[in-house]
Amino acid sequence: MSEYGSIARSFVSHYYGVFDDTNARSTLSSLYRQESCLVWEGQPYQGPESIMAALSQTSLNNVKTRVTTTDPVPTSNSGVLVVATGSLVVDDAYDKPLKFSSTFLLQPIPGQPGGYFIEGQIFRLVHE
Repeated sequence: MSEYGSIARSFVSHYYGVFDDTNARSTLSSLYRQESCLVWEGQPYQGPESIMAALSQTSLNNVKTRVTTTDPVPTSNSGVLVVATGSLVVDDAYDKPLKFSSTFLLQPIPGQPGGYFIEGQIFRLVHE
């Protein structure tokens, strides 16, 4: 299981590092395929173009993410299911961090050892 933990931590660190950089965020599109699905706060999106439109919302221009937990489990076909939790700060409102839960279903990229794409993703803010 430790290999899955390493994959999950590396992936989540990369994903949110790029997500937090508005100039680089568009490069996340390479992690999605036409069959990829995202559910963002209950709203479904499919395919890289639709997903990137959702991730490029102007309300998310200035975001800083802090991941506190990353839990992986292996799935069929050598995939990895990853649940990450943490908080994010929008527009430097450090006194009002928002808690979140994010789930990724990663699948191996054929012909690219160690490479994964996001088959499914769910993002939800946790309201208290």
